[in-house]
Amino acid sequence: MKTKLTILLLNIFLLTFSQTKIQKIGGQFGWAGPEEGDPWGELIVYPKTDTTFLFYLRASTGELNESSIITGQAKLIDNNKFEYLKKGDDFNCKIIFDYHDNYFFIKTQNEYNNCNGEALNNLTENFMRESDDIPDFYTIGTTKIYFKDMK
Repeated sequence: MKTKLTILLLNIFLLTFSQTKIQKIGGQFGWAGPEEGDPWGELIVYPKTDTTFLFYLRASTGELNESSIITGQAKLIDNNKFEYLKKGDDFNCKIIFDYHDNYFFIKTQNEYNNCNGEALNNLTENFMRESDDIPDFYTIGTTKIYFKDMK
């Protein structure tokens, strides 16, 4: 009986720990070059489960009105490392999100770098935490898209 109770308590602790850890990575992140007109990017991370998060990722080449957006779900593949992978006829994209204390190092993988635009196709940047707030939605144009409605 004591062994079963110990195992149960350990499982509860591990589940609580992993959910707390994934919650801590949620928030808003960004990067920008030092000059006006330099490339920039923004990232919103919305924790979903203890091993996945939903994201909104937008990056710009710095050209006027030239930005690319991708949204999806990233899955834990290693300690603090998450992967987004989507394959298709017109869309082969693999992005690694490597989380550190207050930033994500994001890299598009060479073999799958057709990720919806030039700014995302060759992305290799540190996205620094700008806020711990986790928005319920993101906006594309005038349309609000709620994370809870994403699949």
